[in-house]
Amino acid sequence: TYRSSADVANLGSDAVLSKPVRYAQLQEALSAKIGRTESAFNRNEEANQDEILELLEQERGPEDLTILLVEDNHVNQLVATNLLKKAGYRVDAVNNGLEALKALETKDYDLILMDVQMPEMDGYEATAAIRNGKLKPSIPIIGLTANAMKGDREKCLDAGMDDYLAKPIRPQTLYDLVEKWT
Repeated sequence: TYRSSADVANLGSDAVLSKPVRYAQLQEALSAKIGRTESAFNRNEEANQDEILELLEQERGPEDLTILLVEDNHVNQLVATNLLKKAGYRVDAVNNGLEALKALETKDYDLILMDVQMPEMDGYEATAAIRNGKLKPSIPIIGLTANAMKGDREKCLDAGMDDYLAKPIRPQTLYDLVEKWT
């Protein structure tokens, strides 16, 4: 759907660029976004292109992130997957820790949501294998548990997870944690 520049600006955009976008237009829009003058960019164009690419990487949206959901309960899988996809994230779901390790061998993920109690390999074991392995040991891992008892969060953190989310999942809490760790 076509929208006017004013319509797009009212949606919270900082700039509107028409395709095809020229380098100078992109430079000007990014300069305004980060509070630099155009002359600061013109001093070293090659370095500035790297700076612009770095800024663009930092401004990733949900559609740029892929999340691995590790959850053995099919209903919980559907709920979490639908919540994440509704927010624009790409999601792959697997049923246990062993499947998570296999998935990490074949695809690059930005975040893992890891159930802690699963058959074959639970979330604690899978987290230890990820942290001690060669496949992205620093990837953020958020533990998911139905146990919201005192000490569960600490158990997740002690196992090497970065954070903890109690079930049932509250959508805004999920979104806040994903944003925090990506």
